[in-house]
Parts: sequence; C-alpha cells; structure tokens
Amino acid sequence: GTADATCAYTVEAITEIADGIIRWKKRDVGSDIDGYLINDNFLSLAGTTPGDWYPIGLGRLGVTDNFDGYLAVINDVIDKRYQTAEKLDKAKATEWHRISLAMLASGGNPRKAGMNGDIDLIADGTFNRADKNGGMLGKQGINGYIWGLIALDAMSYAVPENAFYTRDDIILNILSREIDGGGWALSGNEPDPDITAMAIQSLAPYYNSEKQYSYQKGEKSFVTKVRDAVNRALKKLSDLQQSDGGFISWGTPNSESAVQVLVALCSLGKNPFSYGEFIKNGKNVFDGIIKYRNADGGFLHSSVYDADNPSSLPDESNTMASEQALYGMVSAIRFLNGKRRLYDFRSEQSEQTKNAIKTVADEIEKLTYSTKNEQLERVYDIYLAIEPAERSYVYNYEKLSDILAFKEIPYAEEGIDYNSGGDD
Repeated sequence: GTADATCAYTVEAITEIADGIIRWKKRDVGSDIDGYLINDNFLSLAGTTPGDWYPIGLGRLGVTDNFDGYLAVINDVIDKRYQTAEKLDKAKATEWHRISLAMLASGGNPRKAGMNGDIDLIADGTFNRADKNGGMLGKQGINGYIWGLIALDAMSYAVPENAFYTRDDIILNILSREIDGGGWALSGNEPDPDITAMAIQSLAPYYNSEKQYSYQKGEKSFVTKVRDAVNRALKKLSDLQQSDGGFISWGTPNSESAVQVLVALCSLGKNPFSYGEFIKNGKNVFDGIIKYRNADGGFLHSSVYDADNPSSLPDESNTMASEQALYGMVSAIRFLNGKRRLYDFRSEQSEQTKNAIKTVADEIEKLTYSTKNEQLERVYDIYLAIEPAERSYVYNYEKLSDILAFKEIPYAEEGIDYNSGGDD
C-alpha cells in the first residue's frame, strides 16, 4: 500500500523521499543498495526515456553515481544512431533534448557528443532542427518546441546568426498554440495539465521580458507577453487542481501531472507549499504527488487502473512515475535551497548575484502604487543592474512592472537576451 502521506515540507524530508526513489530503482535494476544505480543493467537503457531521466534526477540532486559510465555508453549510442538516416529519431526532436539534458546532468557536453566529440546535439536538436525529410522542431507537436527551448536554455546557449530558428521563433511557436482561455495541449481545445505545466517551465526564463509577441490564428490577431500567457495558464491550472492537491490528465488522476505543475511553480519562484492559488482544501500540489508514494519507496502512476497506460498498475511502483517524482522532489529541494531551476544547468549564482537579486526583490516588496516616481526609478535601475540572464530569478518583478506601467514611467520593452553564452 502507499506510505504515510503526511510529510514535513523540509529539505531533509523531501531528500529522504528522493533517496527512497533511488533505492527503489536500484532494486528494480538489480543494483547494490550501497552501490551505484547506473550499473550495466541500467546502462542498457541509455538513450531511452527510463535510461535518461534517472541520470537527470541524480545529477540535479547532486548525488555521486556512475556518470562516466553513462556518458561513455550514451556517446556510443549517439554514434550508432547517427549512422542511420533518421539519426536519433525521424519525428521526435525531444530525443535530442532529453539526451542533451541527461549529458549535462552527468557532467558531459551535448555540443561535443559522440566518441569523437564531433556531434552537436543542441544545434541538430533545436535551432537547426530542419531538414528535407520534414524533421522540423515541431513535427511531433508543441512538445518539440517546449523541450527545444528548455534544452537551449539549459546552458543559455547562444543561437548563431544563420540558425534556422531563433529563440523568438520557438517562443512564438509555443505562444501561438495557446488554447482560448489559457493553457496548452498536444491536441484539441481542452488544456492538459502536463503540457501546460511543461510550457510554463520552458517560458519561465522569459517571464520578466516585456517583449510583445504577435501572431495570427485564422482571422484573429493576438498580441501577448510571455508573462500574460503564463499567468493565464497558471489560472487555468489552479482551476484544474483537485481537492487532494493533485491533477487529472486524460481522465485519470495521476502523480506525473502534479509533478509537472510542481516543477512549473518552482521554476517561477512560486513556493509550492504556500502559494495560495495552488492550495485546495488545505492540500498543495506536493500533497497531490506524495499520496502516490508506495511503501517500497517508488511511486504509483495512478491509484486507479489506467487503460491508456496498461503497463502501470494501481498497486505497483512504476518506473516513469518514479523518475518524474524524483525530479519533482529535486526541483522542490533546489527551490528551497535557493539554487537554480531544475533545467538551468549553469554554474550556481555567485553570492554577489544572489545578494543583488535579494536586494531588489526586497525593494520591490515595499513598493506601492503611491511610491514616489524617483524611488520607483531607483528600484528599476537596481533591477537593470542585474545581468540580463539572471533577471528571471527576480521572482516579483511583475509587481514593479505593473506599478511602472500604472505610473506611465517608461521601462525597457525589449526582450530579454537570454544568450549568456554557455558555449564551450
């Protein structure tokens, strides 16, 4: 049965849950509990969903494991798959994105992949993902754009002048697929919590950008900022949240949807344990995940049988549910520890940057609509003094922006240039 669902929302308690998932997975692959999860049995899965997501969770949690073994095998897998016509996949750009993130989490470099380091997964999988066979970034739907943006921003890679897609192209492709009333889905007009939350995760670095994006849908023209689209999506997710804190996707209550929402909230700096919009009946989104924790440390996909997902049973820990629960825990731990977002792999911020962010956030907190213009401009100058690629960590900038707009004080409307060049 499931483990006791009450849990203190502390780093220690959440780390214990994450460790329990890793121990469960070690048993699952026949690894020694005191040894590494990444053993030969596990490595046979490198380059697949279950083989790449656990290294991402492990690496972002900061545990020691056999990452060198993973990198050796994945580089070999990449070489072999690159010898075929479709390379990693004909339609799914997300193969490039997942493997790129797993390489980064393991200490590797997806721009120098393969045994000779001559394969650039970031170029091939994101900004140059266009070929004569129609292997476009969005071939599999919005997923390709979402994860392409996440991979691109993992080290805020610069996009070259002659690239097929600019960052703005990718952002616009996500924004233009917004469903009427907010949120996103793979298809249809009903927002899906997973896709909506993933879209938010991809757009989080641009939340403070004042850039206006315009697009056409049929006869209609739309203009939006990233922040406005994200806020509509948050409102929609809040409406979709269940009384146990969790979420339903495709008719089935499940743990993974709640994980994606948790990661989305953390990526925007919204505390998933106390953010009022995401507390229903006293339950938060973390409660909506933890109720699926099994006595063996793994996680259930759902506590009801899911015909769309026949391999996941309502009483058995499931590898996909567990890998997502793992990185959900890691996202919460990183948030509580004041570290970078789950998918921001740049080295941690300096104390100086952290202090600058804290200073301006505290100043913004004190502002009101009656604050004098000189004071507002002073606070805005402090904000602008933070390097552009770090500004999205000023989580309450929206308040400053709203007051500046209300007072008709001019503020920069250019988009955030997010290429801080993690390009070695």
